[in-house]
Amino acid sequence: MKKFLYMMCLGIVGFASCSEEELKRPDSSLWEVAQTEQTGGPQLKVEEDFVGVIKSETKQVQIVEGAGDYRVMVLDPDIVEASVEGNTIIVKGKNYGQTEIVVSDKEGHYKNIKLDVYKTDRLELASEQLDLALPFGKPSESILDIISGNGGYTLSSSDKDVVTVALAADNPERIVISAKSAGKAEITVTDYKGLSAKVQVNVTVTDTPFTEQQIEAIKSETEVKYMLGTDNYWNLIDSSVRQTLSGSGFSFDFVHYNPGYGIQYRGRQYYLLVVTFDKKIDYTLGKKEGGKLYVKNNKVFILQGVDCTFEVIQHKDGKVWATFYHVDQKSGDVYSGYMIFKE
Repeated sequence: MKKFLYMMCLGIVGFASCSEEELKRPDSSLWEVAQTEQTGGPQLKVEEDFVGVIKSETKQVQIVEGAGDYRVMVLDPDIVEASVEGNTIIVKGKNYGQTEIVVSDKEGHYKNIKLDVYKTDRLELASEQLDLALPFGKPSESILDIISGNGGYTLSSSDKDVVTVALAADNPERIVISAKSAGKAEITVTDYKGLSAKVQVNVTVTDTPFTEQQIEAIKSETEVKYMLGTDNYWNLIDSSVRQTLSGSGFSFDFVHYNPGYGIQYRGRQYYLLVVTFDKKIDYTLGKKEGGKLYVKNNKVFILQGVDCTFEVIQHKDGKVWATFYHVDQKSGDVYSGYMIFKE
């Protein structure tokens, strides 16, 4: 009868496995495994009914009471492998997920042990302190990566008026932090195993449209670019216009500015993104006074000789990285971009 009950138990056992990218909080129903009633002789007992083991690592579980001649069976061998040496059960994590092992002795007693194979015993974030900016007081977003954790993350902010948090739609190991207003807040990240980590966030209002993360991202780029918002005028000049004019009997040449690029066709610029100065500037780090911003898109001026703040943020290997912006005093609109050019 015991063996029949045991086979019935195995028939209704649920188990699951998942890849590292699919880690999530275990379904509690996975642990609802029927137990066989133990009668007569020494009862089969183990020191732990629930065992967590890190993937690729091993863990030992002691049998504290039983009739001997122990055997072990794994319900899902894709998740763990298990063996018995004397009174010691040895389990090794193979893939992330949850399953059970069934231990038996020579008297026909059975014991189920729940197994959880997970990634780490420590939840680690890319930073424990963040200083975020509100460019000209406007909301901004920043990214915080989860370096190590077990998935199934829940996020919270101690002050949602200051910052809100959410997991990135395309990356479950990345946190999107939205700065709303100046102030301080604490972000808490917790995984399905209950491990947690905290981040202290300080949000301030700045007089620049660029956050520190954006500046570092610009400095990491290497290709020549002339960006206004998301428009790369270098591509407009070097690709779109070239393709438009080629084969049409038109001749054109590049016009160099200090610094900037435009394209000229019979004296008329089609596309233009340039900051001019009344005298030649040096490329030492810092802001340069007297900049005038000109932007022309398909022969139509968007901005023409407006004051702008121009700052060299990096100068190395014969190239210059600089940011610029103009604030329209009437509308409050901000025109910002950056340039990477050869000196």
